[in-house]
Amino acid sequence: MFEKSLLAIAALIAVGYASFSPLRWWQDIVEYGISWREIVFLSIVLSAVLAPFTPLVAAIIRRFTSWRLRRWQALALSLLLGAVGILMALVSAAFSGPGFFFALVKGTMVALAVMAAFLLLSRQTSQSIAEVYAFLLMIPPAIVAAWSIVSAGAVAFNAKGISDGEPYCLAIHGEEKPVSSLSELRGLEFYTTFTGYKDTSRWFFHGVMIVRRKHGLEVYNWTPRKMQFDRVDNYTLRNILENPSSECVPRYGFLRSLSII
Repeated sequence: MFEKSLLAIAALIAVGYASFSPLRWWQDIVEYGISWREIVFLSIVLSAVLAPFTPLVAAIIRRFTSWRLRRWQALALSLLLGAVGILMALVSAAFSGPGFFFALVKGTMVALAVMAAFLLLSRQTSQSIAEVYAFLLMIPPAIVAAWSIVSAGAVAFNAKGISDGEPYCLAIHGEEKPVSSLSELRGLEFYTTFTGYKDTSRWFFHGVMIVRRKHGLEVYNWTPRKMQFDRVDNYTLRNILENPSSECVPRYGFLRSLSII
């Protein structure tokens, strides 16, 4: 029962945090080439992309093989990678503007999950304190992952209800393109990192929805705390630095056109 619970929680974490959008840079690399500095940077990005899968891989190894790390090795790797992960989360959050909170929470939760993964692989003869700590470390990331997934469902539900059969589209404000997958609607993905002229500026919304009505376009701003779209009034649209009305082109059945990842 314990092993099955670990697999379920690890799978939830993978689904809740995994993001493949950074890998789209590889297309530019193939086309334009890459320097050694970019190789280092992309290696860090790749490690961040794969990190959410670490608990799932560890749970599978634990469930189906007898391979284990020595206790001191598991503890050392857990503490080292956890510290590196939290440091990366702080750096990422510092450059995320209005997305500071989301980037910090996501990075910190993934770091806790990675710490738990290596504790799960600790060599032991019976249920040990390492297992207990690993399980407890996985609980907060699992809760946040569940919220992130539920948030995607809330975005889709709200969008269908508000559009009421009219053409619509969803986008992250500042990216000037619609979202391309359902995974981008998760709570830990559907936010902006754009600011404005200064890092302290807050001239961008997070996720936006644009609906084309008979009388013209309507713009809605996604509010993560309330998990709903709020109508943006015309006064705000006229005075905001970057008008979100042109972020994407509304079309019928927008959600049906999105891929899963």
